[in-house]
Amino acid sequence: MHEILELIQNSPSVDAEHKVSSGLCYIDGKFKWAFNWIGGGFNDVWAADYYSARKEIYKQFGDDLEVDLKTLKRVTAAEDAERGRIANMFTD
Repeated sequence: MHEILELIQNSPSVDAEHKVSSGLCYIDGKFKWAFNWIGGGFNDVWAADYYSARKEIYKQFGDDLEVDLKTLKRVTAAEDAERGRIANMFTD
């Protein structure tokens, strides 16, 4: 896990507006996008932009579950670690 966070933090900037140094999870041209399901729960996908993230959600999870698109956002490494901690509470 530390190696991935280090890779993210040491990656070159994406562009003037979105710098990896801001802590956003970014690998191989894609950001990590987190979202909530309507009715409870959360998940994430890797995509280059908002519209690609929406497509990726439906590609991976289909149309059966409802995504709360108001919650779709790029996540920082710290936010991702917190989401992982919460998810692990339910699997242990």
